[in-house]
Amino acid sequence: DHRVAEQIALWMAQDGRWTEALNRFQKLSEIEDDPEKQVGYQISAANMLIQLKRETEARTILEKVLSGLDPESWRFRDVRARIETLYRSA
Repeated sequence: DHRVAEQIALWMAQDGRWTEALNRFQKLSEIEDDPEKQVGYQISAANMLIQLKRETEARTILEKVLSGLDPESWRFRDVRARIETLYRSA
């Protein structure tokens, strides 16, 4: 069940187990059929990469996500802001 896997990934992230959470979020994004949830898992994976100080990889994921979003959507603005934050912190 995806909801159980998602909860486990969230708990791992809250516990500071970034690598394990990253692996789970990546797997969830690959097997999820709902595009909105898939984007959410990809963003969560990017967040785990940021925690692991792998900002370049996180930015790559976020840019890929951004390319598939509607430029008028709130999600587009959110992902774009995350990318801009990564560039400013680099």
